[in-house]
Amino acid sequence: MFRIGNTYIPVLVYHNIGQYRDLYTITPVLFEQQMSFLYNYGFSPLIPADLIHYYIGTKPLPRKPILLTFDDGYRSFLTHALPILSKYGFYCLVFVVTQLIGKLDYFNNPSGKYQLLSKVELIEPSRLGIHFGSHSATHRPLTLLEKDELLTEIAYSKHSLEDIIGKPICFFAYPYGASNECIRKMVKAAGYRFAFTNRFTLNEPFEVGRILIGASDNSCRSRLKISPLYPFIKNILSVVK
Repeated sequence: MFRIGNTYIPVLVYHNIGQYRDLYTITPVLFEQQMSFLYNYGFSPLIPADLIHYYIGTKPLPRKPILLTFDDGYRSFLTHALPILSKYGFYCLVFVVTQLIGKLDYFNNPSGKYQLLSKVELIEPSRLGIHFGSHSATHRPLTLLEKDELLTEIAYSKHSLEDIIGKPICFFAYPYGASNECIRKMVKAAGYRFAFTNRFTLNEPFEVGRILIGASDNSCRSRLKISPLYPFIKNILSVVK
C-alpha cells in the first residue's frame, strides 16, 4: 500500500504463475480471475515510469490506481502472466535477480524448481513496455551482508540489468523485504527512485509497502487485500492472535 496525497494505491506482489499451487505460485486461472476483477471494476494499473510524476505531483493519478509487481523474474511471467496482462492492457513492474538470470530459483527451492527468465527473454517484454527493476544480484537478505557485498547487490545489479535491456533501472525490491536505514541510503545513492518492501508503509519512496498475492488468495481474499482498510484489518488481526 502506497499513499500519494489522499489517495491510497494498493501495490500487489506476485511471484510465480503455474499449474501447481504452492506458497508463491498461483494458477493462471486464478490470475486471470483477479485481472478480470480489476478490469471490470475500473482499476487502473499504473505505468511504473510515471510513478515519480505522480509522487511529485506533476501528473494526476488515474481513477482507482493500482500497481502490479512481480518478484524474482520467473519464466512463467512470459508464458502465463504477460498474455493475460496484455489482454487487459495492464502495465506492471518485474524485479529480477541479476546473477540468476536464466537459471533456477535456488533461493526459494534448494534444488531449484522453477526456471527464471533469460537475458533474451528480458529484452522482448521490455520492448513491449514492461518495466524491470533489480531484486539484488543474488537474493540474499541485505541486512546480513557487509558493505562491499551490498554494493554488488545494489549498485552492480542495477548496472548489470541496464546493460541487458538498454534502459535506466529506477526500481529496487529488497529480498525478503529486509532493509535498514543504511541500506535504504545506499539504494538511493545508487540512483534508484523507488524501493519496495513487504511491510505496510504508506508514504516512503524507499520503503514502499506491498501486498503479497499467493496460493491461498481466492477471489474474495484478493479483493479484501486491495481495500484501503486491509493494512489496518491485518494489524488488528495480528494483535488478536
